[in-house]
Amino acid sequence: MNESGAFQALDVALPGLTQYLWLSALALAPLALVLLLRAILPGYQRLPAPVASGIPLALGIIGATVAAIGCWLISVNGVWRDDSTLYLRASRAFSADIPLAEIRTSAAQPLQFDSLEAVGRIRTPGYAAGWYEDRTGRKVFVLWAGQTLTRIPTEREYDLALGIANPDALKTGAASR
Repeated sequence: MNESGAFQALDVALPGLTQYLWLSALALAPLALVLLLRAILPGYQRLPAPVASGIPLALGIIGATVAAIGCWLISVNGVWRDDSTLYLRASRAFSADIPLAEIRTSAAQPLQFDSLEAVGRIRTPGYAAGWYEDRTGRKVFVLWAGQTLTRIPTEREYDLALGIANPDALKTGAASR
């Protein structure tokens, strides 16, 4: 906590409406495909009524459920700090807490997202969160929402990759929202 006794949220790029829409569209794509097939295939109408209407209903319920769970998962992304620790949350499934003294912001550098390999992660177009590895095998905690990534080395067994314009804000809190 800072001097006022509260956590400070840092200005890090987080998922926005685009990521929620992609997630929902991907979850509901099977329903859209079935409805398209239903419209263009004449044989679909000859299926028994419970099957013909049950398939779209089931896919709609499943798709809406997957979309809701997916949106819920990515809804708590963020980076916060107090006087001694940086807290990172990515998609409710991934988190990292690291002492500020172990973050080397002076060695921060741009990072191309495509140079990372997935380990444990959640990914949609324009969004990625969780654990990745670079080409040397070093773990990287990623919180990416389509913007330029900055790799921030740490003294731990992993680095950070965030969409942050001023990496020094991780230590100073200067870029708080």
